[in-house]
Amino acid sequence: MEGEDWTDRVQVATKRCLRALDMHTPTEKLDPGFYRLCHDTALAKGYVAEGWPAIEPYLEANASIAQISYAHLHNTETKVWVALHTAFGCAIEDTYTTVPEDAVSGFVRRMLGGERQPYANLEKVAQHIREVSQHADELRAGLVTTSIFNGKIDLQVDRLMLERGVPRAAERFVEWCGLMSGQCEAFGMFVFPPDVPFHAFAPALPDMMIVMRNVNDVLSFYKEEKAGDAANQISLLAETRQISKLDALDMVTDDALEAHERSCNTLTADAQKAWIAFMRGYVAFHWASERYRLKEMKQIEA
Repeated sequence: MEGEDWTDRVQVATKRCLRALDMHTPTEKLDPGFYRLCHDTALAKGYVAEGWPAIEPYLEANASIAQISYAHLHNTETKVWVALHTAFGCAIEDTYTTVPEDAVSGFVRRMLGGERQPYANLEKVAQHIREVSQHADELRAGLVTTSIFNGKIDLQVDRLMLERGVPRAAERFVEWCGLMSGQCEAFGMFVFPPDVPFHAFAPALPDMMIVMRNVNDVLSFYKEEKAGDAANQISLLAETRQISKLDALDMVTDDALEAHERSCNTLTADAQKAWIAFMRGYVAFHWASERYRLKEMKQIEA
């Protein structure tokens, strides 16, 4: 998009997210000590190694999301697990087209069948997923695992549909892919401390997933437009509905804020406290990360 007005619209959308969470411009930064802990843990587990997928280039950014988004949690080992999982996920998503298709398409089948993965580092990914039971009870661990599997399956779906295209009438397809690729259920399971029972937040999960996915899309839109990247929910929604990207941005923002309000009205008091703490950290992470380039825009105050 050309012109300066589109950046103003992005700033308005960002302000609306901040206002909904009663936030000003975030100031959080990555704690170097936490990053070192993540790096040392990855080294000790043999995750930092040559080959595909390479986790090291993604460690710092994903240590940031775990530290800032989950700052309200006390279990540091769980936050490290989330950081390493997210780093592996980003490494795979960014580079999966550089390896044979079966590396990703056969990942879930091999895990379920007890087979080794074709790359040593990919086997480390499988090993890391199996450790989720050390950080969540049986129910939550199951939902985390299925969400991770869906993320891998979505890469296959993307590959297939890239060759064939998506009919304009298939408006919900874009949303479905976004929910799978974002692994929102996996990240949502770690929002709540173990002493918050599952029933306290389960009814809000569908709305929470919409919030996480859409807020990420809103806060990613600036850097994606700058990079000319149209493979995102907002651009695809604009294409399928035959509207402008900026109108699609407003729609996605509206959906996020409405879903956030429903989530808050559904959650119990303790669960709501954890959810709001997470979302404030989630927004702050995007602001702190150079990946999203939000600081290139003029200072934003809610």
